[in-house]
Amino acid sequence: SKIPEDERNILIIPGDISNTNKEAMFLLKELKKLFKEIIIVTGNHDLYLHSSSQAHKYKNISWNRVKEMKEFCLQQNIYLLDGEVIKINDISFGGLGMTWDTSYYGFLTRSKPNNSEVLSFFRSYMNDSEYILDGFKPYKVPLAYNGYDIISSWNPLKYFEKEYLKLKEIPKVDVMITHYSPVIPENIPLK
Repeated sequence: SKIPEDERNILIIPGDISNTNKEAMFLLKELKKLFKEIIIVTGNHDLYLHSSSQAHKYKNISWNRVKEMKEFCLQQNIYLLDGEVIKINDISFGGLGMTWDTSYYGFLTRSKPNNSEVLSFFRSYMNDSEYILDGFKPYKVPLAYNGYDIISSWNPLKYFEKEYLKLKEIPKVDVMITHYSPVIPENIPLK
């Protein structure tokens, strides 16, 4: 490896390791050979159930996939943070996967948004969120002109509310790791 030994102490992965746990586990095992400590949080791709075999394996619940990864990480001495704080060499690390709230959309539009606006905004930027499942397979709803919308069992607003509560419980840390960072997309007009 070209990474100097003294630079291999800690690797931080802020989500989106892989679309499958099999690939993620292989990658993490290889990375563990190079880095003493690995800290990860989940991203949207770590929740995806892309195929019918994945959906069947995890019973149409993306969090069953995350649970499997948590168990794997525990066995491999890898930290998968989901609202927890750890300390390595007197440095505190807090972590949480995806959290997002309506205040961000409100900041962008300089308005008090309703949930429908926020969901529409979120889905326009996360147009593959139908792969995140919470109990049943997504289904198509026909629209005009031969179009369709895909309806998923996952409710992003409820999920983000739950994640935001975890985020608020994390005390002040030296390093905070999340999957989403607040950025202003170029094509969103500010009012």
